[in-house]
Amino acid sequence: MGIFVVIFGTVFLAELPDKTSLATMTLGSRYRALPVWIGGSLALLAQTVIALVAGRLLGLMPHPILKIIEVTLFWVFALWMLKRDREPEGSGSLVTSRGAVLGRAFLLVFIAEFGDLTQMATALWASRLPHQIILVGVAAGLALVLANGISTYAGKQLTRWIASTWIARGASAIFFVIGLVILIQ
Repeated sequence: MGIFVVIFGTVFLAELPDKTSLATMTLGSRYRALPVWIGGSLALLAQTVIALVAGRLLGLMPHPILKIIEVTLFWVFALWMLKRDREPEGSGSLVTSRGAVLGRAFLLVFIAEFGDLTQMATALWASRLPHQIILVGVAAGLALVLANGISTYAGKQLTRWIASTWIARGASAIFFVIGLVILIQ
Protein backbone atom coordinates (compact mmCIF):
# COMPACT_ATOMS: atom_id res chain seq x y z
CA MET A 1 0.00 0.00 0.00
CA GLY A 2 2.91 2.37 0.73
CA ILE A 3 4.30 2.26 -2.80
CA PHE A 4 0.77 2.81 -4.19
CA VAL A 5 0.46 6.03 -2.15
CA VAL A 6 3.90 7.22 -3.25
CA ILE A 7 3.16 6.59 -6.95
CA PHE A 8 -0.32 8.11 -6.67
CA GLY A 9 1.03 11.16 -4.84
CA THR A 10 3.90 11.87 -7.22
CA VAL A 11 1.75 11.53 -10.34
CA PHE A 12 -1.18 13.48 -8.85
CA LEU A 13 0.98 16.39 -7.68
CA ALA A 14 2.84 16.51 -11.00
CA GLU A 15 -0.41 16.49 -13.00
CA LEU A 16 -2.25 19.33 -11.23
CA PRO A 17 -0.12 22.21 -12.60
CA ASP A 18 0.39 20.38 -15.90
CA LYS A 19 -0.45 21.36 -19.48
CA THR A 20 -3.12 18.66 -19.71
CA SER A 21 -4.79 20.09 -16.59
CA LEU A 22 -4.67 23.51 -18.20
CA ALA A 23 -6.28 22.06 -21.33
CA THR A 24 -9.11 20.37 -19.41
CA MET A 25 -9.61 23.48 -17.30
CA THR A 26 -10.00 25.52 -20.46
CA LEU A 27 -12.36 22.98 -22.03
CA GLY A 28 -14.29 22.72 -18.76
CA SER A 29 -14.80 26.48 -18.77
CA ARG A 30 -16.35 26.31 -22.22
CA TYR A 31 -18.27 23.03 -22.46
CA ARG A 32 -20.23 20.66 -20.28
CA ALA A 33 -17.97 19.27 -17.59
CA LEU A 34 -18.93 15.59 -17.73
CA PRO A 35 -17.93 14.92 -21.37
CA VAL A 36 -14.73 16.95 -20.88
CA TRP A 37 -13.85 14.94 -17.78
CA ILE A 38 -14.67 11.60 -19.42
CA GLY A 39 -12.77 12.43 -22.62
CA GLY A 40 -9.76 13.74 -20.74
CA SER A 41 -9.78 10.79 -18.34
CA LEU A 42 -9.97 8.24 -21.15
CA ALA A 43 -7.04 9.94 -22.86
CA LEU A 44 -5.00 9.94 -19.66
CA LEU A 45 -5.77 6.27 -19.04
CA ALA A 46 -4.78 5.42 -22.63
CA GLN A 47 -1.52 7.32 -22.13
CA THR A 48 -0.95 5.47 -18.87
CA VAL A 49 -1.13 2.19 -20.76
CA ILE A 50 1.26 3.56 -23.38
CA ALA A 51 3.64 4.68 -20.61
CA LEU A 52 3.51 1.25 -19.02
CA VAL A 53 4.08 -0.61 -22.29
CA ALA A 54 6.33 1.67 -24.30
CA GLY A 55 7.58 4.30 -21.84
CA ARG A 56 11.13 3.06 -22.04
CA LEU A 57 11.13 3.54 -25.82
CA LEU A 58 10.12 7.20 -25.46
CA GLY A 59 13.17 7.70 -23.25
CA LEU A 60 15.36 6.38 -26.05
CA MET A 61 14.09 8.99 -28.53
CA PRO A 62 16.82 11.52 -29.38
CA HIS A 63 16.35 14.61 -27.24
CA PRO A 64 16.41 17.11 -30.16
CA ILE A 65 13.55 15.30 -31.91
CA LEU A 66 11.52 15.12 -28.71
CA LYS A 67 12.15 18.84 -28.17
CA ILE A 68 10.91 19.75 -31.68
CA ILE A 69 7.77 17.65 -31.17
CA GLU A 70 7.08 19.28 -27.78
CA VAL A 71 7.54 22.85 -29.09
CA THR A 72 5.33 22.15 -32.10
CA LEU A 73 2.57 20.67 -29.94
CA PHE A 74 2.62 23.57 -27.47
CA TRP A 75 2.34 26.10 -30.30
CA VAL A 76 -0.41 24.12 -32.01
CA PHE A 77 -2.33 24.12 -28.70
CA ALA A 78 -1.76 27.87 -28.35
CA LEU A 79 -3.17 28.49 -31.83
CA TRP A 80 -6.03 26.03 -31.31
CA MET A 81 -7.10 27.78 -28.12
CA LEU A 82 -6.95 31.19 -29.79
CA LYS A 83 -9.09 29.84 -32.64
CA ARG A 84 -11.59 28.37 -30.13
CA ASP A 85 -11.63 31.72 -28.34
CA ARG A 86 -12.90 33.45 -31.49
CA GLU A 87 -15.87 31.12 -31.91
CA PRO A 88 -19.07 31.97 -30.06
CA GLU A 89 -19.60 29.67 -27.10
CA GLY A 90 -21.51 26.59 -28.17
CA SER A 91 -21.28 27.48 -31.86
CA GLY A 92 -21.60 24.83 -34.53
CA SER A 93 -23.43 21.53 -34.36
CA LEU A 94 -20.28 19.58 -33.50
CA VAL A 95 -19.57 21.71 -30.46
CA THR A 96 -22.99 21.15 -28.89
CA SER A 97 -22.79 17.36 -29.15
CA ARG A 98 -21.63 15.61 -25.98
CA GLY A 99 -19.80 13.07 -28.11
CA ALA A 100 -17.95 15.80 -29.97
CA VAL A 101 -16.91 17.51 -26.73
CA LEU A 102 -15.78 14.16 -25.32
CA GLY A 103 -13.84 13.47 -28.54
CA ARG A 104 -12.27 16.91 -28.54
CA ALA A 105 -11.20 16.53 -24.90
CA PHE A 106 -9.82 13.05 -25.59
CA LEU A 107 -7.82 14.19 -28.61
CA LEU A 108 -6.40 17.32 -27.00
CA VAL A 109 -5.42 15.58 -23.76
CA PHE A 110 -4.12 12.47 -25.52
CA ILE A 111 -1.77 14.54 -27.70
CA ALA A 112 -0.76 16.83 -24.83
CA GLU A 113 0.17 13.89 -22.61
CA PHE A 114 2.78 12.46 -25.04
CA GLY A 115 6.22 12.88 -23.49
CA ASP A 116 4.65 14.58 -20.49
CA LEU A 117 6.23 14.60 -17.05
CA THR A 118 3.53 12.36 -15.61
CA GLN A 119 3.82 9.93 -18.51
CA MET A 120 7.58 9.78 -18.00
CA ALA A 121 7.10 9.34 -14.25
CA THR A 122 4.72 6.45 -14.89
CA ALA A 123 7.20 4.88 -17.31
CA LEU A 124 9.97 5.31 -14.72
CA TRP A 125 7.89 3.65 -12.00
CA ALA A 126 7.03 0.81 -14.40
CA SER A 127 10.69 0.26 -15.22
CA ARG A 128 11.65 0.29 -11.53
CA LEU A 129 8.80 -2.01 -10.49
CA PRO A 130 8.34 -4.43 -13.42
CA HIS A 131 6.70 -7.04 -11.18
CA GLN A 132 4.17 -4.49 -9.91
CA ILE A 133 3.19 -2.96 -13.24
CA ILE A 134 -0.55 -3.29 -12.51
CA LEU A 135 -0.12 -1.45 -9.21
CA VAL A 136 1.83 1.29 -11.03
CA GLY A 137 -0.86 1.56 -13.70
CA VAL A 138 -3.74 1.72 -11.24
CA ALA A 139 -2.02 4.27 -8.99
CA ALA A 140 -0.98 6.51 -11.89
CA GLY A 141 -4.33 6.15 -13.67
CA LEU A 142 -6.36 7.05 -10.58
CA ALA A 143 -4.11 10.03 -9.86
CA LEU A 144 -4.53 11.33 -13.41
CA VAL A 145 -8.32 10.86 -13.44
CA LEU A 146 -8.68 12.66 -10.09
CA ALA A 147 -6.43 15.55 -11.20
CA ASN A 148 -8.39 15.75 -14.46
CA GLY A 149 -11.67 15.99 -12.52
CA ILE A 150 -10.33 18.77 -10.33
CA SER A 151 -9.08 20.71 -13.39
CA THR A 152 -12.37 20.31 -15.24
CA TYR A 153 -14.34 21.44 -12.19
CA ALA A 154 -11.97 24.37 -11.64
CA GLY A 155 -12.49 25.48 -15.24
CA LYS A 156 -16.26 25.41 -14.76
CA GLN A 157 -15.99 27.38 -11.51
CA LEU A 158 -13.62 29.97 -13.01
CA THR A 159 -16.32 31.04 -15.44
CA ARG A 160 -18.21 32.51 -12.49
CA TRP A 161 -15.55 35.24 -12.27
CA ILE A 162 -13.68 35.14 -15.59
CA ALA A 163 -15.16 34.86 -19.09
CA SER A 164 -14.22 31.62 -20.86
CA THR A 165 -12.68 33.66 -23.69
CA TRP A 166 -10.13 35.12 -21.24
CA ILE A 167 -9.39 31.68 -19.83
CA ALA A 168 -8.72 30.42 -23.39
CA ARG A 169 -6.51 33.43 -24.15
CA GLY A 170 -4.53 32.90 -20.95
CA ALA A 171 -4.09 29.20 -21.69
CA SER A 172 -3.01 30.03 -25.24
CA ALA A 173 -0.39 32.48 -23.97
CA ILE A 174 0.91 29.95 -21.42
CA PHE A 175 1.20 27.22 -24.08
CA PHE A 176 3.09 29.59 -26.39
CA VAL A 177 5.50 30.63 -23.63
CA ILE A 178 6.13 27.01 -22.58
CA GLY A 179 6.93 26.14 -26.20
CA LEU A 180 9.29 29.12 -26.41
CA VAL A 181 11.06 28.13 -23.17
CA ILE A 182 11.52 24.55 -24.42
CA LEU A 183 12.91 25.87 -27.70
CA ILE A 184 15.37 28.21 -25.97
CA GLN A 185 16.66 25.59 -23.50
